[in-house]
Amino acid sequence: MSSFVGWKRITDAVDVAGGTIVMQIMPGRLTLPSTNFGETVQVPSAIIPGVTLHGANGHEEGLCPAGFGS
Repeated sequence: MSSFVGWKRITDAVDVAGGTIVMQIMPGRLTLPSTNFGETVQVPSAIIPGVTLHGANGHEEGLCPAGFGS
């Protein structure tokens, strides 16, 4: 099942229940390659986030993203 289909079921259920969903855009530096089709994200400034994130492989250390122009 695609992500779209899964989230559509959730958003439809929230809508039927009269709820509201607000989109939160995560900063790119908090994206892991394991949840981004194996790709390293590019962001305006390459700053190491210094956090452990939950990725496709469980808990993973946040990597330094590629800055634009690198």
